[in-house]
Amino acid sequence: MELALNGIAPRKTCRTARLSMTNKTPSPSTESRPLVSILVSRYNGAAFLREALDSIVAQIYSNLEIILLDDASSDDTPAIAAEYEGKITYVRRPNNLGIYDIENVGITQARGSLIATYHADDIYLSTFVEGQVAYFQAHPEVGAVFCSDIFVDEESWEYGHLSLAQDVRGEQPLNYQVVLNALLKYKTDSWSVRAQ
Repeated sequence: MELALNGIAPRKTCRTARLSMTNKTPSPSTESRPLVSILVSRYNGAAFLREALDSIVAQIYSNLEIILLDDASSDDTPAIAAEYEGKITYVRRPNNLGIYDIENVGITQARGSLIATYHADDIYLSTFVEGQVAYFQAHPEVGAVFCSDIFVDEESWEYGHLSLAQDVRGEQPLNYQVVLNALLKYKTDSWSVRAQ
């Protein structure tokens, strides 16, 4: 299985980390539009939640489910989630589990053959999911896709983008060893934000 670091979306704005979509189970080759489960984990991030959910709900790829994972937020996250009733599934934890355990809760609830882990303070182009699914379908050997980030401030003004190490740049599939070595070789600050 290979991992792909690619820029399949023409532009993606975000305030935090990389996005990924991974295969939960292999999709049958006869299925043309696999179900995508989008997991959006959040702990006290109501400030940007509406903007993120609006961009996810607006995806042109329609065969998806959106699961908002509230990790015991004490802000307005539950009220905002209620505004999206019928468009999302809302899962609220009574106690904080942390980013990885709350994602695991979402994975157990996900029904899709593809699982996307998105952040509640990121903004997604309407073609984002469609582009990732198309990449998976064109490259069945790929196990995960990622995109580069464009960083924006609170008013959505672009101020930089993620600068990846040369080893992992490009739109070709990368094998697991290449990705692992890059993660071990470069410190987080080497994959830094470059001001425009």
